[in-house]
Amino acid sequence: MSYNTVISSKDSNINLPNAPITISLDQIMDMTNITQLKTLEKQYDEFIDKYTIILSLYDIMDKYLDIRDAITIRITQLLRQKRVAILNSTYQLTNL
Repeated sequence: MSYNTVISSKDSNINLPNAPITISLDQIMDMTNITQLKTLEKQYDEFIDKYTIILSLYDIMDKYLDIRDAITIRITQLLRQKRVAILNSTYQLTNL
């Protein structure tokens, strides 16, 4: 079981098992690997579900929810881009 330090907004450190990596919102927007993003999203979901009370007590729940939501939004953006690219290539092929 791996322990990662979770830093709260009150500058006190707590150690929780299986804490996901802390990633900035800018880094999320730069990511293009959908599989990696889905894995991160699953890790954040499981972590938030398991430690909801502790994260709320340390007033850091919003931080983890924001990261998880940004990952979800990025996955949706990439899937939409993929669908548009497929539609555009199909449209170009039919108009030759």
